[in-house]
Amino acid sequence: MQRIIPTILCTLLIGCTAPPSPAVEGEVVPPATRNAEPVLPSDEVVMDLPSLPKLSRAPELTGLDPWHNSDPLTLAELRGKVVLVDFWTYSCINCIRTFPALRGYYEKFQDQPFVLLGVHAPEFAFEKLESNVADAIKRNNLNWPIAQDNDFQTWRAFANRYWPAKYLVDAEGYIRYTHFGEGEYEETDLAIQSLLAEIGASVVSDNMPEEEEVSRRNRSPEIYLGSRSWPALGNPSTSSGGPGSVLPTDEVVTYEAPGSLTLNKYYLSGEWQMRDQERQVLLSDEGTIRIKFLGSEMNLVLGLEEGTDTVDADIEVNGEHTQSFNVDKNELFNLYSGEYGEHEVILRLHGKGVAGYAFTFGAN
Repeated sequence: MQRIIPTILCTLLIGCTAPPSPAVEGEVVPPATRNAEPVLPSDEVVMDLPSLPKLSRAPELTGLDPWHNSDPLTLAELRGKVVLVDFWTYSCINCIRTFPALRGYYEKFQDQPFVLLGVHAPEFAFEKLESNVADAIKRNNLNWPIAQDNDFQTWRAFANRYWPAKYLVDAEGYIRYTHFGEGEYEETDLAIQSLLAEIGASVVSDNMPEEEEVSRRNRSPEIYLGSRSWPALGNPSTSSGGPGSVLPTDEVVTYEAPGSLTLNKYYLSGEWQMRDQERQVLLSDEGTIRIKFLGSEMNLVLGLEEGTDTVDADIEVNGEHTQSFNVDKNELFNLYSGEYGEHEVILRLHGKGVAGYAFTFGAN
C-alpha cells in the first residue's frame, strides 16, 4: 500500500506511498544493479555478493524526535558503519509484514559494524503520538533505534514516497541500494553483506531471511474511509451532504444499512461524521461498517476518539458470526483470514466514539 498526490493506493509488493498529503500512482525507483563480486576477508567463503553502485550521497537525518531504543543519532557519526534506514508506520500492513525480516537483519548483523535505523513517518494523526509508537515498538519486538519523523523532514530529505522503504547507506555515507514495499528480503540481506565485505567485516552467508511466496491473485484495493476513497462509500448517492454524497462532507449523517453490497464498496449504518478528511467516527450508540471484498485477508485500521476508553465489536462473515473483540487502541485489526474469494463482512460496533480509517486486503 504507489502514491504521490492526491490519491493513495497500496499494493502487496510496493506498499503505501504518500504523506504529508495523499498521493497518486507514480514510478518506482528500480533497485540497484548487481554484478561483480567484492573482495572478501581471506578467512571467509567467497559468495556471489552484489556489486552496488553509488546512487547518491545520503542526506542527513533531520527533524527526528522523539527517539526510541537509542539516544539521537546522525549519519555523520555513523560513518564507518553500514546503515539500513527503514521508513515505516505502525498501522501499515505492508510494514508489519516486513517485521520478521527486519528482526532477522538486526539479530544477524548486530555484532558487525551495522546499524538498523527505523524512521517512523505517520500516515494518520494518531501515529504521531509517542505513547502509541512506543506501544507498537514494544508489542512487535522492534529493538533497534527508531525515531519519529512526525513532520516528514527526513522523509522529504530522502525524497521518499513509500511505506515501507529501505535505503542502504555505506560506510562513506552513500546510498548504495533501495527497496520499496515488501519482499526481496534475501536480496537486501546480500546487499548488507556486500557493503560489510567492502570494509573488511565478517560476512555470514547462512540464516537468510525466509522469502514468502507472493500471491499474484487479484484482490480488493486499499480503501480509505476518509476523503481519499470517497467514491468507495456505497450508501445511496445524494447531490450534497447526505449518504453517499458525490462530495466529501464533515456533516453528521445518518446512514441506513443497504439491502445488498457491491464489490469494493463499504457501507455505513448509524450516525457518522467524517473528521479531518481521514476517518469516519460513529456518533450513535450502535453502528455498522459493511463491505464486500475479494481476497483471503481483510484488515481495518480502527481508533478511538478522545474520551472513549473501549468499544465492543462483533464480526459477521458471509452471514455467520466469527469473532468478538474490543477496540481499545488505535491499531490495525485483522477482521478476516481464510479462504480466498468474495466475502461479505459486517462489523457491528456497540458504542460511540470509534473511528474507521482504512481497509487493506491480502490474497494468499
